[in-house]
Amino acid sequence: MSDGLPYFRYHPDPVATGSIRVSADRCVCCDRSRGWIYTATFYTEHDIDGPFCPWCIADGSAAERFEGDFTDCFGLDGVSEDVVHEVTRRTPGFQLAAAALVGPLRGRGGLGRRGRIRGAGEVPRGS
Repeated sequence: MSDGLPYFRYHPDPVATGSIRVSADRCVCCDRSRGWIYTATFYTEHDIDGPFCPWCIADGSAAERFEGDFTDCFGLDGVSEDVVHEVTRRTPGFQLAAAALVGPLRGRGGLGRRGRIRGAGEVPRGS
């Protein structure tokens, strides 16, 4: 884990998985440039013009302001609402290759994905 970044219990090293990377871009939620941005998917019906910083993910402000989720809750049956909220709204999303990080939460059906409406902070292919 990189020094200074918020800790995500259900995704302990988002830099290693590529979900967070170094960048001078400003966060669309807090309008600050903090040196890091989120690069994976955010599910929302809103058009979002820019990336999120890890701090707006960790404190839940990005999910609340833009009414969305970073991760689908499929496979989290039987888990407390507090944990579902933390996983879906305050934890960076991840590629399926990184899904082993949340192994105990996978449930019988594995991690599912909802239809993607809009991805904030995604890095275009070939960049």
